[in-house]
Amino acid sequence: MTYFASHGSVWYTLEDGSQLMMNDLTVFANFSSKWKEQSNLQMNYEIRDGDTPVLLSNRLYDTVKYWWTILLINNISDMTEQWPRTYDDLNRYIEQKYPNNTKYDVHHYIDPAGLVVDLISQRIKYGVLTDAEAIDEGGLEAVSILEYETALNENKRNIILVDPDFISLVQKEYDLQMSEE
Repeated sequence: MTYFASHGSVWYTLEDGSQLMMNDLTVFANFSSKWKEQSNLQMNYEIRDGDTPVLLSNRLYDTVKYWWTILLINNISDMTEQWPRTYDDLNRYIEQKYPNNTKYDVHHYIDPAGLVVDLISQRIKYGVLTDAEAIDEGGLEAVSILEYETALNENKRNIILVDPDFISLVQKEYDLQMSEE
């Protein structure tokens, strides 16, 4: 059974008053902790540009029907924010998020230990009047908007997947859970 097929349907009223029947998205299946905690049941994967849960499911399990397992095992509920963007999408996102800046503008500064620092507190700490003096005195390094957003994006690339040898067991567990509700 596919993920949403067992959820049933509900009527959804649109802004114009018309109604649309759609899958009941309020139904939630619990993903057994064993799939997340037992490393022998899973494999590590680094998401590449263009990968989607559907493509990964097809590549790994030879069917698209297990796409939902990828999201559940990684606690991903918002593909827009929790899935890495492609290089082009990341650049468009930066342009929209920072409309008054270029991607090379400074996002923040870090000290030699790699900790984010506030320039005002650095000026007070070193008894200097300008940001430039605080940067120099503290040995601070600028982190651009592009570097910052790229690092956040790259941190989303490492996920876990259910080992193909066990994916049918995940489906059986899900089917059983849904039949009990």
